Amino acid sequence: MVSGGIGEAMSVPIPAVVASKASRLKQIPLSQWAVLIPLFAGFVTPSTPSWALMFYLTAIPSVLLTLRRGWRPDWKNPALVAMLCLWGWATLSIAWDHEFNVHGKSALYWAVNALWTLILVLNFVSAAETEPRTRDRVMLALIYGGGINALISVGLFLVKGDATARLWGWGLTGNPVMGAAIMDICLLLALNRIRSDARQRLPVMIACLPMLAFLALCYSRSALLAACVVAVVLVFGKRPFVAGLVFACVAAGGWVFWHFGQTLAPALWNNLASRGDDCHVQLWQAAWKAIRVHPIAGYGPSATLPHMDNAYCPPYPVPHSLYLSILYYSGVIGLGLFAATVLLLGRHLLAVTQGFSRRLWLSVGLVPLIVGLTDLVQIIKGPSVMWYILWVPMLFVVTLPKNAERPG
Repeated sequence: MVSGGIGEAMSVPIPAVVASKASRLKQIPLSQWAVLIPLFAGFVTPSTPSWALMFYLTAIPSVLLTLRRGWRPDWKNPALVAMLCLWGWATLSIAWDHEFNVHGKSALYWAVNALWTLILVLNFVSAAETEPRTRDRVMLALIYGGGINALISVGLFLVKGDATARLWGWGLTGNPVMGAAIMDICLLLALNRIRSDARQRLPVMIACLPMLAFLALCYSRSALLAACVVAVVLVFGKRPFVAGLVFACVAAGGWVFWHFGQTLAPALWNNLASRGDDCHVQLWQAAWKAIRVHPIAGYGPSATLPHMDNAYCPPYPVPHSLYLSILYYSGVIGLGLFAATVLLLGRHLLAVTQGFSRRLWLSVGLVPLIVGLTDLVQIIKGPSVMWYILWVPMLFVVTLPKNAERPG
């Protein structure tokens, strides 16, 4: 008699399966839940205050308890030390900010925002160091959270019925540029899970579909540029599966463009090219002119750009570039610390990965650096989208375990 047949499989009661899944959930430590819940909540809650509440209720108690139990950051990890120094200098710049009363943001406001950002870093790092599966579970939370958010965003876009308009996301991804950058990162994390976890392969691929649609409909040029760059980084390797997957995506996109070209092609070109530079050049010129006045330490986090005398450009208060923003808010010292952080993270990545894993995590780190050419602003504000675009990729890299990634 052959054992393990259909009858035997069907004899397992459904409550036992549900109980098994519940027991696996119970095995997740509280420190991991404190990372998973706020990062997933950012995708599914409709507003920043509701998302922030989830962070306050989980991450803050978790970090306090972890510190009380004796955990401390690894001061022998140069990349982590550089990240903390970058955070520290950006926070210290509050001391010489002089525009609080003008714009309604107090020193306490920025100090609290900086504290929440520090708690995010400590919470992630402590959970990853004490619980080996933290990184994998956070990846899944971001993948499925991104898929749900993209599904809602695309659904709302289709309900409006204007295929020629630009998609604006939902909740966390309300800004199409920021939302597209987050989708870039989530798709790269999904590629990692598709490659390494056969059990999650199908649901992860399903979660990718709305995220790809989000990228196609939000017309974010910087995010599309980042996607093209990381595709080149990934494809030029030894993995034919990756090259085939990218080719299939390009072929599918080409077919959709050809099939609906008569109605969508003009709208696509108008959204991508006819917007011009969206006043970015004028913003960068105004920011650079101000930076030259106080180049060393910057103006502090509450500073805003002077009003531009240009009838075609609205009075944007921020430089609209990660690099110019760091220079503007925290000066050459801040930009130097950022450069040191990127270099030390890169050194750590090269030391602990190889092959395709190296190219994938390099791609994750490249997304904020490319999108930051034309966007991204204040690095210590939080909870905010900058956590997902800048800090989370850095945290994934800095917590890469030695010899834990498969060669590719």
